[in-house]
Amino acid sequence: MEQVIAENVDNCSDKSEITDQNTEKDLLSEYREAVKWFERARNELRSDENNQLSFVQMCTEQAASLVAMLYHSDQNNSRREVLNEIYETVNFLSGKLGNVSLSSPDEASETSIDDQTSFIEQDISLPMPEKTLHAPECQNDTRCSARQQAIEETLVRNNDVTFDSVVGLEEAKRSLKEAVVMPLLYPHLFSGNRKPWTRILLYGPPGTGKSRLAHAISSEIDFAFYSVSSSDLLSSWFGESEKMIRDLFEHSRNVNIRSVIFMDEIDSLCRKRKEGEEEGVRRIKTELLRQMDGITSNYGMFLLCATNCPWELDSAFLRRFQKRVYIPLPDEPSRISILKLHAGEERILNQSEWSELGRQTDGYSGSDLANLANAALFEPMRELHSAKRWKISPDGRYSPCFSQEDIGTIEANLKDLPPAFVETRALSLDDFKTCLHSSKPTVNSSDLKLFESFTAKFGQVGS
Repeated sequence: MEQVIAENVDNCSDKSEITDQNTEKDLLSEYREAVKWFERARNELRSDENNQLSFVQMCTEQAASLVAMLYHSDQNNSRREVLNEIYETVNFLSGKLGNVSLSSPDEASETSIDDQTSFIEQDISLPMPEKTLHAPECQNDTRCSARQQAIEETLVRNNDVTFDSVVGLEEAKRSLKEAVVMPLLYPHLFSGNRKPWTRILLYGPPGTGKSRLAHAISSEIDFAFYSVSSSDLLSSWFGESEKMIRDLFEHSRNVNIRSVIFMDEIDSLCRKRKEGEEEGVRRIKTELLRQMDGITSNYGMFLLCATNCPWELDSAFLRRFQKRVYIPLPDEPSRISILKLHAGEERILNQSEWSELGRQTDGYSGSDLANLANAALFEPMRELHSAKRWKISPDGRYSPCFSQEDIGTIEANLKDLPPAFVETRALSLDDFKTCLHSSKPTVNSSDLKLFESFTAKFGQVGS
């Protein structure tokens, strides 16, 4: 490995004597050759067979020698910075493989060939970069950096949603764990013909927890989680939308941890193709189909999509989803759990009262129940403005009193009391019943029949 790098550094100095035109051609050729060696190492690590680490080590050594040569040959400062980052990454990988670590490109340039560059074994603790940069490809694309920045903004960080915070939907949780979490924790179980799912569609009425389920994935294990909507991908510039889709999937393939792309409201991009459709829309669909076909378990990436209108999806897209999971309206136990969750510390109803609420909210989605609980929490606040008598607690707090008792109460208006010591009465079943008249379910029976019909033909129930 030392001799290979030394020879390439020596060749690099010889090339400085040729013409500028030939130098550019040589640089382009060497960039392509370095990429090939990196791809060989990556493909070997991602292969289903037993990995040959000696072959991976050889590939990284060859790639490192080319990167060192390019670092000294290329006069472009931006590309030299990227080459230095790549060199550090190879240094990190060499340490992980038990190989000798490499010197920095600057140190290599200061060492003469006669000294036969020496390399010192050391423990490498450099952080892996978040992505592999493709600087040569972006040089002639003025909008490349803008696309890369937009993709970075779709990455979800510091997400506090977990599977435990999602009520019910046990089958959907199991499918997602099988597809995303299990292959990372137990890779040896997914060898041979057993392949993890790589493309799953979640569908169901609005407000049933599809997006929440997707975001719960990112908090389970260290994933690169991209949350993408149609507005992130579509552009008024000719051809820019297709490039954005391509760059998104390429970015996901090149991060150094397992990645998940979540596309919400996928029907806005993948509606059924029809005669007279605009050429730009057709090209976007074609590019998305091509990228979906390129997703394999070897790349360590996973595509998760959600829609409220699965029957509007083009059959070509529908076919590419290996699992199509129906996220239905919550059942009675789930409805009670959701109401308790959103009522928070105010949930002082007894079990029979919660059961009554569970029966009366049949047909409500998770979002409808959250709105109902929030509206009920406001009912005790509304009484503060009309209260004339106030009960004083031992710690000096005031709560409204509507009975005629005089012991421990005072007569006053809300504005006359110290704001910090005013508190509401406890939440009651009547507060929920009052709000049931104004907080109606947003999903009707005709919509549910469409989902049931679609599930019978193409899907599976995720509850």
